[in-house]
Formats: sequence, C-alpha cells, structure tokens
Amino acid sequence: MDIDLPFGDGISRRKDHLHAEISSLLSRLLSSENASTSHLNAIGVKLNSRIDEFETSPSLLDSKLNDHIKAIAEKFLIVGTKSHENAFTRSLAQVVYCFAKVRGYKVVTNCFPSDVYSLNDLYLHYSDEKNDENEIYMLSLWLSNIVLAPFPLEKVQPDIIPKLVSTASKKLCSSYASKSQIGASVLLSRIVTRPDSFRNGTLPQFYENYILPTWSMGLDNETQKLGYSMVLNKILKLATLESGQYISDLVFRDILLLDSMYLDITRPNGLRLLYFVKLSTRIAQSFLSCGRYQDVSKIITIQVQQIMGSSSSFDTKLRYSTAKALASISRSLLSKAVNYHDQLIQFLFKQFTTNSSIQMVSQSFTRTIEVDDAVTAIHRIHTLLLFFGLIAMNKSLPIDTIPLVLSVVHKYLFFESYSGSSELGSPVRDASCFVLWAIIRLLTPESAQKLETKNPQMFLTIFQDVLKVSIFDRDLIIRRCGISVVQELIGRHGRLCLDQSGSERLGETSIKVIELMTFKAISESQKTFVLVEELLKLDICSDELLSPILKNILEEDVDFKLQKRCIRTFINVLDNENVSDDMMSNFFQKLSQMYNEHSDHIHYSIVALAFNSESARRIILKAGHSFHSELSKNLKVITAIKAETYLLYLVLCKTLGIDFDSTRAWHDVSVITMNVDSDDLDCLLQQYLSLCETLSDQDYDAALELIEHGDRAFAKSISSIKCSQYQADRLVNLLHKDKLSCALKALILDSFPLHFPLHKNDHSNLMGILKCLDNYTRTEQGDVGSEVRYSTIQLIQAHRPIFEPLALELDKRLVRISGEQIDRLRVKAFELMVGEKEVFDSSLGYFTRLFEYYRSVVLEEHESTLSVPFWRGIVFSAAAIRGPSDVINASFKAMLVFFRQITPSRVSSVFQSILQILLVPKDMPLQQQSSRAISTYTNTLNLFVKLFESGFEFPSDFDYQRLYIRSYNLHINTTNVMRIKLVLRILLFLSMPEYGSMRDARKRLCWIACKHSNTYIRNSAANCLYELALQMEAKIDTLHVLESCDWNDVQKSSLQLKIMEPIFINL
Repeated sequence: MDIDLPFGDGISRRKDHLHAEISSLLSRLLSSENASTSHLNAIGVKLNSRIDEFETSPSLLDSKLNDHIKAIAEKFLIVGTKSHENAFTRSLAQVVYCFAKVRGYKVVTNCFPSDVYSLNDLYLHYSDEKNDENEIYMLSLWLSNIVLAPFPLEKVQPDIIPKLVSTASKKLCSSYASKSQIGASVLLSRIVTRPDSFRNGTLPQFYENYILPTWSMGLDNETQKLGYSMVLNKILKLATLESGQYISDLVFRDILLLDSMYLDITRPNGLRLLYFVKLSTRIAQSFLSCGRYQDVSKIITIQVQQIMGSSSSFDTKLRYSTAKALASISRSLLSKAVNYHDQLIQFLFKQFTTNSSIQMVSQSFTRTIEVDDAVTAIHRIHTLLLFFGLIAMNKSLPIDTIPLVLSVVHKYLFFESYSGSSELGSPVRDASCFVLWAIIRLLTPESAQKLETKNPQMFLTIFQDVLKVSIFDRDLIIRRCGISVVQELIGRHGRLCLDQSGSERLGETSIKVIELMTFKAISESQKTFVLVEELLKLDICSDELLSPILKNILEEDVDFKLQKRCIRTFINVLDNENVSDDMMSNFFQKLSQMYNEHSDHIHYSIVALAFNSESARRIILKAGHSFHSELSKNLKVITAIKAETYLLYLVLCKTLGIDFDSTRAWHDVSVITMNVDSDDLDCLLQQYLSLCETLSDQDYDAALELIEHGDRAFAKSISSIKCSQYQADRLVNLLHKDKLSCALKALILDSFPLHFPLHKNDHSNLMGILKCLDNYTRTEQGDVGSEVRYSTIQLIQAHRPIFEPLALELDKRLVRISGEQIDRLRVKAFELMVGEKEVFDSSLGYFTRLFEYYRSVVLEEHESTLSVPFWRGIVFSAAAIRGPSDVINASFKAMLVFFRQITPSRVSSVFQSILQILLVPKDMPLQQQSSRAISTYTNTLNLFVKLFESGFEFPSDFDYQRLYIRSYNLHINTTNVMRIKLVLRILLFLSMPEYGSMRDARKRLCWIACKHSNTYIRNSAANCLYELALQMEAKIDTLHVLESCDWNDVQKSSLQLKIMEPIFINL
C-alpha cells in the first residue's frame, strides 16, 4: 500500500524566482542561434534543471508555460528552415521535452500554435532524417495539435494526411520505447481519430496498411508491435462510439486473440504486456457498452490465465495495471450487469482457493482457509490482492463477500518467500494491508456490525493481525502500512476490536492506542518493542503480542540481536498482570525441555532470564557445574552468542552467589575477548570484573598482556577491577608503551572513572596520566595521539580536584594544547584551563579570546612558567606548515592584533619566550629528539618567516643575532629540506641593512649557495641572493655575476665563494 507523504511548500514559495530564472535562461537560449554546441548545452542544462524543480507541483508551470512554448515555436519556424548545423534546434526541442516530462505532453501540446499555414514547413522538417529524438518528439506534439483543425486538411495540401501517416509510422518504428516513438504515437492517434477519418477511410486504411501486417505476417518485431499498441490504445481512448466499436472488433480478432495464444512462446517484455493489458481493458469496456458479455469473459480469461501466468518476471507495474484493468471491468459490470459482476469476483476469488465449489456470498470468516499451491507464484497473489483492494476502494466489492476476502488477507498478511538472501514476500504483505485499509473505509458502522454479528471475533482477529504487522514486520514500509490500517480500524470500528466496557473507557483507550501507533513509534525496530510494552499495559491483545516475542526467544534461526531485544521486552513484562499465567507456564516448560538440545540460543535465553525469573534460575541450579562445563565446551568455535552467553553466566553467578570454576572462567574469558568484539560483550566484561573482589597480580598482568596484544574489551574494562597500588602503577606504565596503540590507550583512559584509584597524594601515577597529554604519535592515519590527549583531558575534567597538586604541570600542557589546530581538543583544553565552558562562533573568535587570556593571565601571573609552553602550541596554528587555512589565518591574525595591544617591553619579553623555543639543548641533539620537537622547531622558524613577510615591526631591542645563531644551529648537520629552506628565508631577511646580523647572514647565504652538498639547497640559496640583490638595487654587474654562476658545479664552489662573498658583504 502506498502512503502519501506531504511535500513541503518550498516550491510554492520559490515559484516566482524560478519562473524569472526560466524566462531569463530561455531568452538567452533563443538569442544564441549561432553559439557553439558547448555554450548551448551549458544553458540547456541550467534551464532544464530549473524546470525539473517543478516536478512536485507541475501545475505551477502553467502561468508561463504557454508563453514559453509559443516563443520556442516562433523561433523554431524562423530557424528551422535554414540550412545549418541543427544544434540550436535540438537545444530548443530538448527544453520542450523537459516541459512535457514535468507537466505532461497533453498540456504542452495544447500550448503549440495551431496555425495550419505552418503545416507544410513542419512536415518538411519532421521528415528530415537528421532529426534527433527530441526534435521528433517536439514536432510530433506540434503537428498533433495542428491536425485537429476543424476542416479537411486536404484543403491545405492534398496529400498531407498520407504523408504524415507514412512519416510518423517510420518514426514510430525506429526505436523502442523512445521519445520519438511516444511522440509519433500521439500524432498518429490524433490523425486517425479526426471526426472525418472514419468516414473518409483514413482509420480503416491505417489499420489495414500498417497495423494488421505487423501481426498477420508473423513478424517478431517488438518495436513495431509496441509502437502500434501505443497508437491503438490512444485511438480507443479518443475514438467515437462507432469508430471505437469498429476498431475494437478488429483488434480483438486480429491481435488480442492471436497474441494470447503465443504469450508463453514469444514471452514479450513487460512494456508490451502492459499495453496488451491496456488494450484488452479498453476493448472490454467497448464490448460492455454493446452487451457483448461473452467476449468480455474471454478478455478476462486472457488477463487472468495468460497474462498473470505468463512469466515470473511479471513486474510490479504490470501487476498494478492488470489489477486496475480487472477492477475497471468489474465496476462497469456493476452498473450494467450485476450478475456478471458477481461472477467475475467469484471467478477471481477462486484463483486463491482449492475449493472450486465455494460460494463467496454469506460465507463466514475463517482463520484456516486453504489456498491452491499452484497460486503461490507471488505475482499472481499480489495481483489478485490488489484487485480486491481496488474494488473495495471504488465501492464495488459486495459486503457479503468481505468475510472470505478477510480470510485470505488473514493468511497473506504474514506471507514470506525467499530467493537466496532476498525477501520477496513484501509486495504481498503490502497488498494485504491495502485490502484491509480499503475494506475498513468501505464499511459503515452498521454494515460492520452486521458482519461482526455473523462472524464473531473477525474484527478482533484482523486488529491483532495488523498490530503484529505494524510491530514485528521487518520491512519499515509494511510497518507503516500496518499503522495506517490500525488508525483507520480504531477510528472507524474501534468498538468491534477493543474489548472495553463502556463508551467512555472505549474512547479513552482508542485515543491512547492511536497516540501510541504512530509512524515515529515504528521507525526503528527497537522502538517497536517499547510499543509492545505500552500496549500490554493497556491490556491490548496481550497474548497475541507476546506470542511472537516468545517465539523469537525459542527459535534457533532468529537473529541474535532480535532475540536479545525480545528477552529484554519479556523481562520488562514479567510482572505485568495482563500477561496470562498459562502462557508464562507453557513458555518456561518449553524452555526447560529445550535445554537438553544444548543449542546456543536456548543457553542464552535461560541465562538472561535467570536474573529475573525463578523458573529459569531453577534450570541452571538443577544442571549444576555441568551448565558451566557445557558453555565452556561450546567455545571451541567462538561466536557472539556463545561469548555473551558465557560472560552473562559469570555475571549471573557473581550476582546470585552461584559457585563456578574461576580458574576455567579466567582462561575462557581471555579466549573470548581476543576473538569477539562487540559493545554488549564489553559491558558484560565490565560487569563481571566489577563484581570480582580483586585479581591476583599474576592474573592482572595477564590482562595487561592481553591489552598489549590488542584486546579492546579488556582495555575498556580493566579499570573496573578494584586494583592494588602495584597494579595501578603497572596500568599507568602501560599507557606509555609504544607497542600499545593510541586507540587502546584512549579506551583505558576513558574507563578510568570506573574503579581506578585516583588519589591526590599519588603524584607518580597522576604525573603518568598528565604525560599522556604529550602523546603526539603520528601514523598513516594522521595524529592518532589526539585520541589519547582528548581522553586524558576528559578524565582530568571529571576529576580536576585530584590533579590540583600538579596544577602547574597540568597548565603547561593545557596552555600548549589550547593553541593547537584540532578544534575539539583546543576548545576542551581551554575550558579546562579557565574552569568554565565558553562558546565561540568562529576560529577567529576563539584565538582572540585565547590571546586575551595569555595577555591578562599568563603574562601577568605566570610568564616564567607558561609563556614558552603557550607559544609551543601557537606555532602549530599560526605558523603551521599544513592544516586548515581558516584556523591558521585566524590564529595568525589574532596574534598580530595581540602584538599591537601590548607595550613594546611586553613584546620584547614575548619574543624572548619564542626565541627560547629555537634553543637546541646541548644534551639533546636534534637527531635524538622526537618528531614533535622537530616540528616545533620548524613551525617556530616559519612563524618568523611569516612575520618578516608580513612586514611586522620587531621591537627595537630584538636580538637578531640570537635568532641568527639559533637558526644557524637548526640548519647545519641536517638533511631536512623544509627546515633549511625556512632558515634561508630568515637569513635573507636578516641580510637587510636594518637588521643587526646583516654581515653574518649574507656570508652564510653565500656559503650555502656555493658550498652546500645538496644541489637543490644551493639553488634555493642562490635564489635568495638574487632576491637580495634586487631588493638592494644592486648594479647590473652583480646580477650578471649571479647569472653566470653554475650552482650545480660543486668543483667551482671555492672560486665562486671568493667572488660572491665580497660582493654581497659590501652590497
């Protein structure tokens, strides 16, 4: 059943703007007669996309459509007669097709000019073999409007009709189901259904000369047959009564009967069959108008026996078409021959059942109706159900037949059929819901009450059925269909399906049920189980709703997640007084009997229910140690259900004090967690470990070893154990092992709030945790250490008072991270540092606030301790080599603003902190430093480069010589090209006269250009010298010397250095 969803009114609000755009683009297209094909295509794509936006509300096009089509037609008449490349006319035709696709060809056809003076020109263009599909389509629609002229077209041109028919027939048969075929079929049908076409022989000649040969000569040409089927369908729709009956006779005799005999042999495709159904339906309607009931019966037999049984590829569209055709015939029979109408319904109903003598009228509702196994072909069931739904919707289904129809629906509401892993039964269930929906709307309260009197419990049964469909069907669309039926049923006939005494009580319950049964309530499978619990509280169909849940608990082939959800629901309703004791008793009896089968799902069900059910608990206690042994043996091949069952059993034993083999349990748990990874398993492991009093050091070390080998479950759960000081030390030390992945380190930190002993006085372990903020591990996945830093910040935030003794060490790290790139990290670190949550609307807003904090707090109170760490973070945003440009630009801009806001003495003090970062410790050569430290040096050098390039005015007492020395130390004894290039840029700026290290910087640049071992670096230094010479406005001779040097020839380096150095020192 299709559910119409409301569309937004966005197109209504935008229509004026879209109309303006369409008019503008169309005007551009019409004035681009001589433009290139690519230009025309570009305009056409934009124009067609704007037209397509009206698809949800096509009628909104009407206000301007007539003007658009006429403008295109006028331009086409002017341009179409010229002999030139036809890309322009094709573009115009494509726009027309787009209009027709959205608004419908009939509306667009009526917009074309009907001036007959253009008929000959249009025909000449139509007959052109070079036309593409869009041009043929447009000209077909245009001509089909002109040929409706109310006078003989022979007066315009004597032989125009035969010419048009001949040309249009060629276009019709040129390609299959194409635009040209559709357009040609419209034109041909309009020509041969003119008022004079039957009298002057045009229609009979067309049939004799074109249509009949296509079938009588035994041609196997699907394109021709489809094309003429389209034409015949339109002819029968447009023809007068006389011509319609004439053509119906011919088509029935020459085409329908012939085609029906060979359907199984020729196996035409779905589109041909679709038009076969349409033709047969129109012919049946024609025969009905003149009382030819026997021939109508033949057509119905063809549709039911041959069409519906022709192929398993009987697609959904064809099923709807066949059902609609039969329903249309049924409705016509109701107004002309009621007895034949009843016979048709009886005949179609018998397609379901094995009982050929069954009479539909006055039959009772039955839950166990028998159906013919031969009708199990899904397409037949689907079509028949659609038929009964349609005749119920058009109110032609006899009321007395409803009980038997509902009997069939009762069977097919839960129909399932599989082909491999594909579920094919959903169309049948969908159609069953549609039949129910239509019948419920057909019945008046009085007629429903009469049926209920004769068929007690019928409506209650149907209500129970659709409730189960709405809640338990796996297909969301079917669940939504069920909801629609429930709402209609409760709203119209609630008193027949809700067992409530008193009208006030009935009304209250009806409202509650309708409020519960919403699309949102069944949007996710988990929500449907909550719905079950709510309905059980209202005592609505308790046994029927609980029955599928209990079935899912006991059946082996049920998905494990579904089984768990059903068990949780069952546990939640154990104490519900509306659930019958007999059902509970039978269920636990079955569960006990099935325990001996040793199936995994039964083991899980028993253990899960034992927490809340004494009956399930008795099964475990009766089995004793053998229950544990059985679960352990099952772990030879580990699956999710076996693993969770085992851990759940251990939790149960710990919770209820049941004795078990703890040594075996520990071994089994370690095997499970290394083989199964799931959130539910992690939760169970946490529960089990938290219930353990303690673990021996040996077992604890074994758990840590499992984590080192990648055990995610233990990483999440290890802190659940009440550990000793030794064990706590071992766990914190594990956080700094390179072998352990950052993802697992983050999981351990996330689990710390559980039972890990965090104490103010335990400075060693607290410091170990703080050092996790220094984890900058990088892999192919990027900065994976950020996971560790983030988890550490969250842990500290949750236990900030405990870390108070190490506040200085913490602030050093937080102030650094606050200046880095990663949004969530720096914001989180800043919040923790300032002690309150702040909201920032942009990166610039954040960094402005950060520099304000640095100015007012760090510089005023903690400059000696926090200023250098602050800049160690800032260089990774303001001067990052790579990263998001918006963050880099925002940080750099906020920094420049900050420097303008502070005093010169403060600026000098700040630069002393920055220069300190560039100092390489004597006991820690660059080769021994981490990649993070190396990146810090690189970004700090880049910060100076950016400041020089931005024209930043350094303080008057800035120590340029110190910058030179530290830059010098960072570019020697290294092959890091990036760092050397940054130093070269700094040396270039320091070579300017206004800076104090001019002589040293120039000498160094000359040496690098001449003597460096790397050719690329030598050339880079030479470029810097050239740039220096230009900025210093050096003489032309100096530039010639530079250009004459061969920087690639190391052998000439000493000579070149002797030449270069004096020139640049004295420049």
